[in-house]
Amino acid sequence: VSYMAKHVSRVRVLIAPGNHDWQVSKLFARILAAYYSKCETVEVLRSPQPRYYVQYGTNLLGFAHGDKPRAQDWAMLMATECPDLWAQTKHRHWHLGHVHHSKRMVSQDLGEHNGVSAEFLGALCGTDAYHMDNGYVGTNRRIEGFLWHADLGLRSRMVRYAEELL
Repeated sequence: VSYMAKHVSRVRVLIAPGNHDWQVSKLFARILAAYYSKCETVEVLRSPQPRYYVQYGTNLLGFAHGDKPRAQDWAMLMATECPDLWAQTKHRHWHLGHVHHSKRMVSQDLGEHNGVSAEFLGALCGTDAYHMDNGYVGTNRRIEGFLWHADLGLRSRMVRYAEELL
């Protein structure tokens, strides 16, 4: 957050609570909000809801952990939970995390021109006992960033691997 605050004019931070750490996630968001409370260029978004929606120009971005609801329900959920933002946008995308590895899908339910893309992002966390026991091992630990153009949608993706950040 501090790095980005030095390089861009505005930083929005949100923590989508996970299925194993939702209380810690909420606490971490509160701590970040307090830490950056005097920084005018950083905004820490906090919500009691499990999903966040952010409009940036013609983009509607949804953020959630991704373990609930079912994959085929993401597009309609976005349209239902924020109909005003839906009506003002044309590029709609979900950023999800639950599976701890990259996975892309595009909702075909709304048609070719009105599709909502949903993407499961990689994770920076290491392998814990649960993931080891279930064979969820060997993923490339990483963090991903996205550059959205206000009118044209997704323009670029940035990836940093854990070993680069240490």
